[in-house]
Amino acid sequence: MRCRACDAAIAPVLDLGAQPSGGGFPAPDDPPDERLPLQLGICESCGLAQLVDPSPSEADEPDGPSPLSSAMMSAHARAFVDEIVARALATPASKILSVASHGGHLAPFLAERGLRATILEGSPVRAARLEADGGHVVVGTLDGDALPAGLAPGSFDLVVDSYLLAHLERPRLAVRRLAGLLAEGGTLVVEFDHLLATVEGGQWDAIRHGHQTYLALGWLASELEAAGLDVVDAMPQPVYGGSLRVAARATGEGRGATVSRELDREAAGAIDRPAGLAVLGDAVERARQEVPAHLRDAHGTGRRVVGYGAPARSITFLNALGIGPDLLPYTVDRASAKHGRTIPGVRIPIQEPSALAAQPPDEILVLAWDLAPEIRASLAIPELAGTRFLVAVPRLADVADVADGAPAGRRPPEADIVR
Repeated sequence: MRCRACDAAIAPVLDLGAQPSGGGFPAPDDPPDERLPLQLGICESCGLAQLVDPSPSEADEPDGPSPLSSAMMSAHARAFVDEIVARALATPASKILSVASHGGHLAPFLAERGLRATILEGSPVRAARLEADGGHVVVGTLDGDALPAGLAPGSFDLVVDSYLLAHLERPRLAVRRLAGLLAEGGTLVVEFDHLLATVEGGQWDAIRHGHQTYLALGWLASELEAAGLDVVDAMPQPVYGGSLRVAARATGEGRGATVSRELDREAAGAIDRPAGLAVLGDAVERARQEVPAHLRDAHGTGRRVVGYGAPARSITFLNALGIGPDLLPYTVDRASAKHGRTIPGVRIPIQEPSALAAQPPDEILVLAWDLAPEIRASLAIPELAGTRFLVAVPRLADVADVADGAPAGRRPPEADIVR
């Protein structure tokens, strides 16, 4: 396969084996899951990190959990909108386009501030539900053969993309369309999982089917410049293990100081070249040695270890390590739509969180490690007073030892429990 942006050759960097597609959670008696190659590579020309092989779109079940089902993510979305207001990027008279993966979840918070947004939604079913709730919805995608009907170039004062860009098959086309939708003097805000944080944190489980590209500021800034926009701000965010919020305008004022700082950090990490991504392969091999061995030891000594969470990243993590129900008998998740279903590939059952109190385990392996502090706090109940909470990215560690305020994927070495 050629680069999704510039059609140049892709250099493979990380091979995670044959993996099931992301996002869907089969019932126990469903047919075996189809597995497809999952490899991360880097474009030898434009430096875009991406999947080497064709990858199906991430399953987006309309009844799946909203990003706002987490208190942390809900607070983050509200703060996102508060910042838009504080920076005077929009007023009640502004025309706003909200683009987001898995639903237009910023729209309610925009409405709270008196800001009405048009929502671009790819799923007709989800679009109908958003319209039923009073939303103004355009159905379509940014990288299709034509711009979705109802979106006119040059018509929006503010365009906000919250984590959609990396899911699209034609990212260069999508960036140019985002830029083209701006009215004169308008602002584009894009928030995405930052490749630099993924690499620095050894967060290899972020690689998954349906997540087509892994964005760096350097690549995005170059593409926006080609589309006539200057990146004026780059603001690191603590969610998802480390994200970046970028603001761009056709100002002619050039890149801001925060942008230069992040670009310097990326250059130092060489994340636009194969050598810079090699740390992810090291993290995978370390996990393959540590995590199954820990679970086998627990099983052999009679300690019960179960999981918490069934995020998309858990599919990559469990399948790459070959962890099945024999080592992790079940995981729990707050999303009711997942109860009674299984993690694809390894078919680990997903239960309700109440199962933990009914039969308290000795250890809980938090698969949604980016929410580990929130999860641990939510399970501060007498039945689990003696239960140990663990995360396994980038190293197997006790949640209690994670540095305060630091993303779980970037904990200090002294927090490791495997030496």
